[in-house]
Parts: sequence; structure tokens; C-alpha cells
Amino acid sequence: MATKRITLKDRRDNDKQGLDILIPSAPTENTSEHFRNDENKLVKATFYIRSDQVTTLEEIQLINRKETGVKTDKSELIRNAIDLLATNHGIK
Repeated sequence: MATKRITLKDRRDNDKQGLDILIPSAPTENTSEHFRNDENKLVKATFYIRSDQVTTLEEIQLINRKETGVKTDKSELIRNAIDLLATNHGIK
């Protein structure tokens, strides 16, 4: 009797790698809500940052993941940094 094959998608979903092995994942936040509201609609933008800043972003991601169990997107971190910078300059 032949057994049913597992789809590639299911195998990938169940395959834990890297940080997923070290840190158990909690339910991730759904960022699709940003696309539903026009005033929060995300716009693609390209910026150049130093390599040490990329490392810092990755370290912050790791710290957040250890504390919350949720993988933080680098784009979310950048949006938070821009919001903080705008607040510091009295823009928001």
C-alpha cells in the first residue's frame, strides 16, 4: 500500500532551521493589516546603510525574538526608528 507523499510546502513549513531551532516561535504578527488601511499602506523604498548598522538591526531582531518569541521584520524596526526620529524632531 502506497503512503501519501508530503507536499514540499508542508515539508518546508515543518522544517525548522537556524533560529527556529534555538528559539521556539510564537504566533507571528500579521503585517497584512498595513495593506488594508490607505494611511498605513507600505511603500517600497531603498536606502543604503552601513554594514555595522545591518549587524545592529540583526542583533535587535535576535533580542526581540528572545524576549517575545516573535520574529521582528527589519522593515518594522526601520519604521519604528523613523517614527522615533520624527518624534524627536517634533514632526509627529
